[in-house]
Amino acid sequence: MKTTLTAVAACFAASVSAQADNLPTYYGDEIVVTPTRTDVPLADALQATTVITRAQIKASGARDLPTLLEQQAGIEIAQNGGIGTTASVFMRGASSNQVLILVNGVRVDSATTGATAIDQIMLSDVERIEIVRGNVSSVYGSSAMGGVIQIFTKRGRGPLRASVRVAAGGQVNRNGGAGIGGDLGDHTHFYLSASATRGGGFSAMRPQVITYAPDLDKDYYRNSTYNFHISHDWAKGQTVGFTAWLSQGNLEYDSGGFGNHDFENLSTLSLYSVNRYSSTWTSKLTLAQGMDDQKNDQSGSQLDIHGDLLGNFGTRNRQVTWDHTLNVGPGQALLGVSGLWQKVTSNVVFNKTGRHVASAYAGYHGAVGPHLFQANVRVDDYSDFGSHTTGLIGYGYRFAQHWRVRGSLSTAFRAPTFNDLYYPGYSNPDLKPEQSESGEIGIVYTARKALVQATYFDTRYHDMIALGTNYVPYNTDKARVRGIELIAQGHYAGLDWRAAYTHQNPIDEITGLLLARRAHDFGNLGFGQTIGKWNWNADIQASGPRRDLNSPTSATDPGYATVDLTGAYFVSPQLALRARLINALNRDYTLVNGYNTQGRLFMLELDWHPPI
Repeated sequence: MKTTLTAVAACFAASVSAQADNLPTYYGDEIVVTPTRTDVPLADALQATTVITRAQIKASGARDLPTLLEQQAGIEIAQNGGIGTTASVFMRGASSNQVLILVNGVRVDSATTGATAIDQIMLSDVERIEIVRGNVSSVYGSSAMGGVIQIFTKRGRGPLRASVRVAAGGQVNRNGGAGIGGDLGDHTHFYLSASATRGGGFSAMRPQVITYAPDLDKDYYRNSTYNFHISHDWAKGQTVGFTAWLSQGNLEYDSGGFGNHDFENLSTLSLYSVNRYSSTWTSKLTLAQGMDDQKNDQSGSQLDIHGDLLGNFGTRNRQVTWDHTLNVGPGQALLGVSGLWQKVTSNVVFNKTGRHVASAYAGYHGAVGPHLFQANVRVDDYSDFGSHTTGLIGYGYRFAQHWRVRGSLSTAFRAPTFNDLYYPGYSNPDLKPEQSESGEIGIVYTARKALVQATYFDTRYHDMIALGTNYVPYNTDKARVRGIELIAQGHYAGLDWRAAYTHQNPIDEITGLLLARRAHDFGNLGFGQTIGKWNWNADIQASGPRRDLNSPTSATDPGYATVDLTGAYFVSPQLALRARLINALNRDYTLVNGYNTQGRLFMLELDWHPPI
């Protein structure tokens, strides 16, 4: 394992030193919105930001969000089995409920757990993903302590086009979808699609930990995803639009007899109006709703084998946001207000089932000569525990044509969940929000088809929520995560390449132990090339050992390294045949102690997108 990680770092260093000075302008021109909520060139972003395009998603061969995210810098994934099983994301040591996931700008997190069911997000209708690593709570509020992952689904633009995709592989793995979108006249644009996925084909739990014989069966997963977007430009600079997205998952899972089906729906609806009042003032008003609805049964019954009621939990996040972007001097100012209404439905009788949040925020991002500036402040007022203020200040300096240094200081918080505050018999209504202070400094190279980042980060968490005796939560834990993050990606001599390596020290300062399911070292390498009508990609991922639980007696999951291979043949500009070999070396490893991961799997895909 140590040898593998050393190889990752060595290849990273070799790629940068050999290629950085010879490559043309590309990555710095990419426009991103997630770091500041305004349009900013990637070269000017003062937060460590990664963009994943549709072409990169296709080249990766990933079917779901967890598989794609584990290929990214600073991100670790823990999952209880194969596709569709519960997955957690850790970003720079922050846990799942400390990382904000947005789908088209809408929250879809569970108000009971605080986390987002990333395992229910398939990629067939995803156009682009922006990842901001590091605290941006002053931009987005609660849960953005570790960063933000924003998913943008497909939207039709240009000539009317259709697409059809089908894929099949071993262990009854299947997926496919169809979509159509484009311009309707000169001012209306739409996109409509549907896709289906079936996966699994192995038992999620390892035989040595199974205590309930039926759990030895193979666990399958089914998903249906629907995506719709329509917008109309009713005047110059004036647009109204509507988006709808739905993911329906049906999972068979191993649980020792407490249930065998998990039905989970994630959905978003949003109605928005973009209004350009002048050359210096643009506003966007959005009315949105994000939902997470989870139901469990055992052979169709809501009772487990002991006759106990299985828990069903639903969250409805209703949101109103009104952002104003002003061109002020050498930069852009952001002024905004928002409202969030959270409602929980369950067959568990919570002590309270609703709350609301009123927020106001302001920010500025600009450049004066070689100097870059960012400042943000945000106030979030919760109806159940009061208000919390967060802030961020950042500075960057271009000391050469393609080089800049950057740094930032920021504060963040995470609101207690409904489980923390109101679950009957196991909650504490006097909990305070978790808080953190972060600092980072980095150096960035953006030039001709190359992006290189090196970042040192340091985050201190306090008032963290832990479970005490009788499983009642209280504010006690302190933690600190320090680390170095290295990233490089680019194109040279026909070869696409990327490398990422993270060394971190995520420590629980109360116990002195490594935080659960975080490794000291992890990284990945990717290479690809297009030769005529052929394209190939190879991805190598490696991680050091991880503690399974925050306990001195916890089991340790050993380190691992896996290889995925993808190849494509373009029969025509409209028709591509792709093959993917997942876990090509058939490595036996775990992301969560006692649970299996996908072994070697071959998938074949036909992708057709002709013009109409």
